[in-house]
Amino acid sequence: MKRKILILAGGWSREREVSLKSGRGVYENLPRERFDVDLYDPRENPLGLLERIMGVDLVINMLHGKKGEDGSMQGLLEIAGVRYLGSGVLGSALAMNKYMSKILFSQAGLKVPKGVLVESLGEIEKLKDLGLPLIVKPVDEGSSFGLRLCRGLKDLDHALKEGILGGYRMLVEEYIEGKELTCCVIGNRVLEALPIVEIVPLYSEVFDFSSKYEEGKTLEVCPARIDPKLAKKAQEIGIAAHRALGLRNFSRTDMILRGNEIFVLETNTLPGMTPTSLFPLAARAKGWSMSELLTRLVDLALEEA
Repeated sequence: MKRKILILAGGWSREREVSLKSGRGVYENLPRERFDVDLYDPRENPLGLLERIMGVDLVINMLHGKKGEDGSMQGLLEIAGVRYLGSGVLGSALAMNKYMSKILFSQAGLKVPKGVLVESLGEIEKLKDLGLPLIVKPVDEGSSFGLRLCRGLKDLDHALKEGILGGYRMLVEEYIEGKELTCCVIGNRVLEALPIVEIVPLYSEVFDFSSKYEEGKTLEVCPARIDPKLAKKAQEIGIAAHRALGLRNFSRTDMILRGNEIFVLETNTLPGMTPTSLFPLAARAKGWSMSELLTRLVDLALEEA
């Protein structure tokens, strides 16, 4: 008997369009000989969501950002008693909060950039020991929304005002210049790290929103062009970050390599799943098609539930 799968995509966050693309990528690549697949945007009919999720074998949540990736949707699915792919309420919330995840990474012995949480414009004194340049980003947004590289005080002042007046708490970190890497992890009790991806923005100094999603703005190389020992170290760090946050099924951890040092930036609990996203790219380097990757993830979610 075919398993009934419901994919949630779209939603309410600033990442809505990215979410719709991920949902479509999953919908088009799940093998129909094994799964009966449907795609649903809860923003279109929020009151119908509970009706749609009842009776399915698994929900694949591709709702990137707030109300989808931060533990909110996971909580609703838990209350409804519905199985779902991905991390639980606590792990999802911790990973979405870049400041809290930074603390947990540090406690797990992982290197992180020095950083400060800024909640109001009157807290500029907290930054005096960080120096310049600095990275400024909202604490709980994804897809590099609001990410700014600030080389001067004017840039810093503008980025903080834009974020805080927009209602965000901001994370301000030292800028680590180096190679940007990402490590995709898959598994439950036994975890496997896929080949490391190297990310090279072609028109920006940082991997910001336009670099991430506009065609031709970033070179993505997998396996990464780094020493095999450093690649193995990055894989170990990706697994350690996954464990530090108490995640399950899959995750993607972003890092910076400077010399022989690897700094953890953040972990994504619902990585993009378009055919051109980083997780499917790493899977292809492993020898898995998009369909094989998704089938493995579904099997992991059903095994864990």
